[in-house]
Amino acid sequence: MSTSWVTERMGLAVPAGAVDRVRGIVRNVRVCGPVSVSWGRRYPAEVLAEALPKFAAVSNVGHHFDYATGRPILPVPVADVFGRIESPRMHGDGVNGDLRFNVAHSFTPAFVWAAESDPKGYCFSPLMQIEWRPQRDKDGYLVAARIVEVLSVDVVDRGGTTSTVYESWNRRVGAEIPAVVAESARAAQLRSIVNDLCTGSAPTAPVAPPRHVSAADLVAGFDPSGSSWRG
Repeated sequence: MSTSWVTERMGLAVPAGAVDRVRGIVRNVRVCGPVSVSWGRRYPAEVLAEALPKFAAVSNVGHHFDYATGRPILPVPVADVFGRIESPRMHGDGVNGDLRFNVAHSFTPAFVWAAESDPKGYCFSPLMQIEWRPQRDKDGYLVAARIVEVLSVDVVDRGGTTSTVYESWNRRVGAEIPAVVAESARAAQLRSIVNDLCTGSAPTAPVAPPRHVSAADLVAGFDPSGSSWRG
């Protein structure tokens, strides 16, 4: 089995009364759902249940994750630490918890306004180290065998495994999972590279060093007739 660090984003939708401005609490948020359609990952309920205590993690403003190397960026600046997840528990096929945030944080006014007035403005995204099953499932998804560590549950601006704080994308047996569109050859190649990075697979052939292209090169190589660049 292989392990890798991943992030899973989910929508923030807070019903009336869920936000306690004085104590700094958002109650019963959806911490992790069972499927990430955009990344092609599944988290079985038994795997989430086994990892429940690990979801009692710090909550930062934004990701501190290097997508180029696939590793967390540490230490997190103190100014970016916003709060923490408390009392993580199973709720249906996913994990819920309570977000306790710093009422004196500079991000609090924007966050509270969005939570009460524009709930899709922010999202939660766990930064987790996952041990994957050796084989993908019938849909080609990576399936988690074990959640090794939950480093943080960060506040970001776009959803992934859930559509709101309380609902997962597949809460009606996959009825709300978007269909996967056909990929071009280039898109399939890029997806393969990303999948290798996510699973920790080593490349099968030497990778050429990145080519540095100047602004002059970009202008000279652009083909306006085909909207392409001749590199």
